[in-house]
Amino acid sequence: MKLQYIKESLENSGLKDVIYYSQLHSTNKYAKENNIESDNLIITPYQYEGRGRFNRIWESLEGDNLTFSIVKSFKINTKNVFIVNFYISYIVLKAIKEIFPDYMQYNFTLKWPNDLLLKNKKFGGILSELINVKDDEKKFIIGVGINVNQRDFSENISKKATSLRKETGIIFELEELLIRIVKEFYANINLLNDTDKILNLWKSNSQIINKEVKFRKTADNIEINGKIINVESDGGIKIETVDEFNNKKYSVYYTGEISFIY
Repeated sequence: MKLQYIKESLENSGLKDVIYYSQLHSTNKYAKENNIESDNLIITPYQYEGRGRFNRIWESLEGDNLTFSIVKSFKINTKNVFIVNFYISYIVLKAIKEIFPDYMQYNFTLKWPNDLLLKNKKFGGILSELINVKDDEKKFIIGVGINVNQRDFSENISKKATSLRKETGIIFELEELLIRIVKEFYANINLLNDTDKILNLWKSNSQIINKEVKFRKTADNIEINGKIINVESDGGIKIETVDEFNNKKYSVYYTGEISFIY
């Protein structure tokens, strides 16, 4: 990657420094192990131990995709820390959508809580980790993985994963996409003072409301059918289910409590 070009392009963005390695186990893991300070960006063209939610492996071919972490501290109320995940997923999708003409934008959507979809297939994901929940100024390690130029995926994920290149036919400059995302992240950061606005922006870029879904609760791993009713003001997802007697039940779940079945 063109490290000097990235640094120069982000000079006035709000970052202090850009940390680059030709390969890393995980940018999030590196940030935690080395106690990286706020406003640093860690990037690598090859992340060989990338993880998503529930410790799932994130497949990424060397040099084809974007894998990076932003370390950022915010003065944020503990009850509102969930909004950071919604903010970054919205910002990443916003930056990518602006590359394409209007007719393509409706193929890009957000999936609760942290997936980015293109034509209903996952091409990106967010893993936000909060380091110091009890402090007034809370430090987040925000990991982002985007399938950019990768064309082939292993058989076990090929039906649910895709990339920007695979769907659009466009070969992307990874540096340009990274710079665009980081600039959007800092330019819109005041949105974090308005959780309702972020949620509304997030929902306007999602197609999950009233969608029929299958999901599993982490606690018992039982497969359940339901319909998504809303994303609540605290970030939880409200789902309607029907029991054997045709009685409707409404439950709200939070990150880590359920996983959707594609």
